[in-house]
Amino acid sequence: LPTAREIGLSIKGLPSIWDGFRIVHLTDIHANIYTAVNWMEAVVGIAQSLAPDVIAVTGDLADDPVNDLAPVVGPLSSLSAPNGCYFVTGNHEYYTAARGVDPWVRHLQHLGFDVLLNEHRVLKRGGHSLLLGGVTDYSAGFHKPEHASSPSAAIQNAPTVDLKILLAHQPKSIFEAAEAGFDFQLSGHTHGGQLFPGNIVMAVAQPFISGMHRFKGTQIYVSPGAGYWGPKARMGSTAEITAIVLSSS
Repeated sequence: LPTAREIGLSIKGLPSIWDGFRIVHLTDIHANIYTAVNWMEAVVGIAQSLAPDVIAVTGDLADDPVNDLAPVVGPLSSLSAPNGCYFVTGNHEYYTAARGVDPWVRHLQHLGFDVLLNEHRVLKRGGHSLLLGGVTDYSAGFHKPEHASSPSAAIQNAPTVDLKILLAHQPKSIFEAAEAGFDFQLSGHTHGGQLFPGNIVMAVAQPFISGMHRFKGTQIYVSPGAGYWGPKARMGSTAEITAIVLSSS
């Protein structure tokens, strides 16, 4: 099972009303026909134990079609947070054969997720506002042109807010996110390298592999993810579910 981890995110000038606001981040679950329902139930339990104000799932939930996995991912409907549960697509949502991504989008909405396809929502707390944007996977446009990833579209017509957060499956969305004016990005995709030579491949393909980083004025946290792809093993990387805890500085 993934471990529960808390990461502090200090934002200069953030109003103190956001101190302690908790974004629980799940990514790269990679459910397949061999995934046990009780494992998924345990993942949900770990996420809920982190006392989320928001739940964010940043893609690669599934490696097989909805019809095969609906019972496996069913426990995700038990996820809850006062400010909602949100999902953005990963590359594997576009790999589920010719059936495409749309059935997964519809099923996640059925499970209670707000699926952000290059769009944003405004969350409010005590008269203050936070923007939560979400983009489709960096490579989505190759599979479905109308899903071409766009951080600038995700922030379009945004009101003035205290903090602008982007959910993006791949870390390399950070370049456009910084240009668009996001303050923070949450990503996965890399599995923290998972196993050799995956760490080398990811170091070539992505600007960041795991942990907290900064690009220009935008901070980014890259999670190693909750699950596995390929061998059910890791070396130098631990599966995790992360609570990002906001604070002012």
